[in-house]
Amino acid sequence: MSGRSGGIGGLPLLISVCRRGFPGEVDTVLDVFQETIKLLETGRRGALATIISTIGSTPGKDGARMLVRDDGSTVGTVGGGCSESDIWRSAMEVMATGRPRRENHRLTAATVAETGLLEAEKYLVNSFLGLPRRAIEDGVETAVTDTSKKGIPPTNTIDVDQSSVCYKSFKNIINLEKVVAHHTGGKFYNIVKPIVDKIYESATDKEEKFKEIEERFLNNYTYEYFMVNVGKAEFQEAGSSVAQGSIDVIKAGTAYRIYACGIYDDDKAIIPLESLVVLPG
Repeated sequence: MSGRSGGIGGLPLLISVCRRGFPGEVDTVLDVFQETIKLLETGRRGALATIISTIGSTPGKDGARMLVRDDGSTVGTVGGGCSESDIWRSAMEVMATGRPRRENHRLTAATVAETGLLEAEKYLVNSFLGLPRRAIEDGVETAVTDTSKKGIPPTNTIDVDQSSVCYKSFKNIINLEKVVAHHTGGKFYNIVKPIVDKIYESATDKEEKFKEIEERFLNNYTYEYFMVNVGKAEFQEAGSSVAQGSIDVIKAGTAYRIYACGIYDDDKAIIPLESLVVLPG
């Protein structure tokens, strides 16, 4: 890991290595520098975070930048999610002290919790639309949907393990008697393994050692989720991702509350998240 710490015209520079989940929309590096110049011209303070080195599968690549203004607003991204939140807090401290710093950031349990939410939402959508699969048509591989398994997710309830660390992480769980799915022990590494393998497919002996470290680290993370059938819900919909061909407004649906946790090393770190999904019909 290498890089120079310093600043731009007196603007403190925060140098970070970020290893975490999935980025959202990003501004260009040019946008970041233009906003940096504006801050300097108006006499405001800010901190510039820059990824100087990465190892393994990371959303933020070398050279990615995020400017944090003195009011807490940002331009750009260094990967999104919880590590970016940590970097934001560090940037605010850099502005307060005027001292640049270098930090290391790794994947957090929050990233894995986000994955748990996504896996649960995928389960719901696949249950509603049918399982996606690939088929060969006229020698061309295409994505199709297996509608033979199409149907609204189960309404029959199951017993959730109330001794699980994930369950204990939530308060005021609604309609616990209507839990329709509970998935435990989800291996985060199984999801990202194809990405890791692709990154290291032409690895040197030294890089293979990094891969082994990466695998051991990622295998410490698991996710768990359970979902509750909340009941009827009204919503407006016109051609949503669930019903691409829809032209009519659908006002009746079924709501599912999803509770998910990212868990590190069984219970050393637990991050609970929740979301609400409404399916039409």
